[in-house]
Amino acid sequence: MRPPRAPRSLAATALATIVVAGVPLAGGVRTGGRGVAAADAAPAATPAVPTTDEAARRELDALLRSHRVSQRSRRLLTARAEWGLYAVRRSGAGVSRLGGPALLPRGTRWPVRRGRPLTFVAAIALDELPPFPDRQLLPADGTLLFFAAMEKLWEPASGNRPGGPLRVLHVPTGTPLDRARAPKPTRPRPPDAYPVGMRAFPVAFRPKLTLLDPVLAGFDRTIRLGPRDARAYERASRTWDDRWGVPPWPAEDDLDEDTERQLDAASQSWNQILGIPVTSQDDPRDRGQVALLTVIPYTIGGDFLDGGDVSFVIGRRDLRARRWSRISVVPSSS
Repeated sequence: MRPPRAPRSLAATALATIVVAGVPLAGGVRTGGRGVAAADAAPAATPAVPTTDEAARRELDALLRSHRVSQRSRRLLTARAEWGLYAVRRSGAGVSRLGGPALLPRGTRWPVRRGRPLTFVAAIALDELPPFPDRQLLPADGTLLFFAAMEKLWEPASGNRPGGPLRVLHVPTGTPLDRARAPKPTRPRPPDAYPVGMRAFPVAFRPKLTLLDPVLAGFDRTIRLGPRDARAYERASRTWDDRWGVPPWPAEDDLDEDTERQLDAASQSWNQILGIPVTSQDDPRDRGQVALLTVIPYTIGGDFLDGGDVSFVIGRRDLRARRWSRISVVPSSS
């Protein structure tokens, strides 16, 4: 068993269940199709949560007030909250996954950069996303496929194009997707390349209005939480996680099988779509950007940098316009 890590965020993670459908084909699956029965595809039921932005923010404000967060801080923290999706392990049939096995549209070559195949990061089927306040930011259907040159991904990179350091594809509904195997490299592994592991993790997602990390909120120039508000906000953020069904961080110091499972589930929820990303460093987004996907390989049994993570970011307007060429990939490491 691996040792526990302190939670990256006591407050943030994200939104709406992606329980994905897969219609078997010869050699692959087809995007779209009828949904998998909830009993087969969905994890344990989540508590009833607010379904509108207004109701969620009103409830958040009431929670912060009950924890004696000052009126000024409540107003600022509630305004900064963002809708997103947090990950849970999918127990039944579906398409969405973090890590392999990789999927590609039938007849499409595996993305390669300088003779080295990119790492397959995720496949996210979109057509079974339930409604949530920011749902319109994402395509209504199809599948998003994410690849990145992670073995030498030391700093932010752009260039979502053939031969670039990342490849994000939006595959239309009805397009056959086949399991793919990375081609043999035509160039040797660079001596400074970092070993990357992306183990298969079948994934579904659940809704949450994500919060600014309590530690970061203390340094934020527009919020400037005082010590008293910071302590109260940290306590409130834990309650907020519970409200949305986020797996709790285990309280026990000694790891046994139960606490190890709890630890895994809690850290896996840091993988997310949209929302305020949970990363080992600062927010990877520039002003006006959203984190389309954040993946933390070690939480699913993988490896990247030193407990590192990778975020695919894009301008909000570019995402609305489906300008996929504008996506960048941002790594960080603890």
